[in-house]
Amino acid sequence: MKAIYRISILLAGLAVMASCQKDEKPVLNPEAEGFTLYTPSVAANQLSLVDSKSIEFVCAGQPDYGFTAPVTYQLLISLTGNFENEAEYKTLSTTAENPKFTVDPAEMAAELTTLSGKEESEFPYVAKVYCRAKAFITGTDKSNMSGEPVGVAYSNVVTLEKVYLTYALAPLAAPDALYMVGAMNDWDWAKSYEMVVTYDNNGTFWRIVHFNANDGFKVNTAKAWDGGEQGYAGFEGRITDNASSGITKSDDGNLVIANAGWYLITIKATPSGRKLEYSMTIDEPKVWLIGGCAGDQWDLLDQWLFTVPTTADGEFVSPAFSADSEVRACVKIAGEDWWHSEFIILSGKIAYRGKGGDQDRVNGKAGQKLYLDFTAGTGSIK
Repeated sequence: MKAIYRISILLAGLAVMASCQKDEKPVLNPEAEGFTLYTPSVAANQLSLVDSKSIEFVCAGQPDYGFTAPVTYQLLISLTGNFENEAEYKTLSTTAENPKFTVDPAEMAAELTTLSGKEESEFPYVAKVYCRAKAFITGTDKSNMSGEPVGVAYSNVVTLEKVYLTYALAPLAAPDALYMVGAMNDWDWAKSYEMVVTYDNNGTFWRIVHFNANDGFKVNTAKAWDGGEQGYAGFEGRITDNASSGITKSDDGNLVIANAGWYLITIKATPSGRKLEYSMTIDEPKVWLIGGCAGDQWDLLDQWLFTVPTTADGEFVSPAFSADSEVRACVKIAGEDWWHSEFIILSGKIAYRGKGGDQDRVNGKAGQKLYLDFTAGTGSIK
């Protein structure tokens, strides 16, 4: 940039300039755009990131800010040498306040694995790795109002000629959370439905949801439009519709429920390489009363099924309790025990067991019923 930045409070005390008057402030040299990064001594040799404990880099002093300042250094790495495209380089997390610093080979290996875009089966291989140092005035990344550090400058690019790369990413795990957004919650992630993980915590989630005709929806492991959201293409060929929902896709790629009504949606997110493979089962919204208040029965019997409402704000209603006893309810997920998807009512809210242990017990009296509003997430015993 050609403008001269005058640093007042932020840079006060950083420079001691004998010729300056007492009230003068340091002036940042706008031409301080570069400094020298030396080529490491290991650059010409084959370098194994697995066998190395650290890799040392040395810079020739600091950028010419026009005054002496404490400087923080970081290393940028790339497999293409294109440091203009953010998709083609990574900034390592190690920071150092010394022009002679080391970086963690394990972190470098993981970032290079990501940058490569290669499958695990394509490793190991030998590649050139391009390195560039970044410098900025220490502390300004935390205190600068703009959020950008002051005095950012970049070094020349040096090349590690023969880096032995092994696949360095940890195995992808099943997600801990899954959210559903769609027409039923105004496509607003703040209103999205958090799906319920089963007790096994194996990437299986469920939710009882009401859809109007032709309501579209997507799911994601984050409550955000971050590129991880899954529409019809993410499930294509892996959807089982046991409830005649008429599920299809919209022109813009959403999952669409054609036929209005209540459904039990079960989604399984299975790690496959570096991606999650999604499958979905759509069932009738069967909810059972079970245990002491259901005749001390621990099998899922039709006589203890809840009635299903016809509207989105309607309540599922249980049969009358057979005895004074604890109140428990569940849905059934294929391949899992009923208690993997059980729930109770606590303080007027539906409390899902999820992957947790036994829940607090709430008792009801003979003749009472359990009322559940799955849209609002509320319930009552009366």
